[in-house]
Amino acid sequence: MPTFNDLTSLFNYIENVIITDCLQKEVYETVKEVEKRHIEKDVYDAYQPTVYNLADGMPARRRGKDGGLIADENIVGEVIGDTLSVKNKTIAAPHYVDFFLGEIVDSKNKGKPLAPMIEEGGGPNYDFPDPTRKYYYPRPFTKNTYEELKNTEEHVVAFKKGLKRLGVKVSK
Repeated sequence: MPTFNDLTSLFNYIENVIITDCLQKEVYETVKEVEKRHIEKDVYDAYQPTVYNLADGMPARRRGKDGGLIADENIVGEVIGDTLSVKNKTIAAPHYVDFFLGEIVDSKNKGKPLAPMIEEGGGPNYDFPDPTRKYYYPRPFTKNTYEELKNTEEHVVAFKKGLKRLGVKVSK
């Protein structure tokens, strides 16, 4: 631990080094894992799709860990001051396979953020082929991630773990 000549230097170090480091590492990883659990439970396990996104030219599979909602590269964190913001930046696929029509169809949602479509469900801002299907209804994985963290305080435990890693003594 460095030595500080004044409280301002100490507080700057705490905010800019210790807090930021813990948020970027332990807290971010924890939030990401909780979100991934909710993507599995609230999104992927909610129903068995009959209309699939086209990925790598191969129909009949979700993108999943290969560029989909649950892919590590799509769940990004940013620390600003003493706040960690975690967002899912997955973009809707340009095509999907419509098994009702038996063909590959261009998606009017291509290029749009996918997370809000799933979180909010269908509506006037999104084009869904069949509004009676289960995929049309909200699957609020982000909201459920927030609620779980609020209830379990896993992020607080992770923050304390980060502090300990950095040599800060934490009681309770």
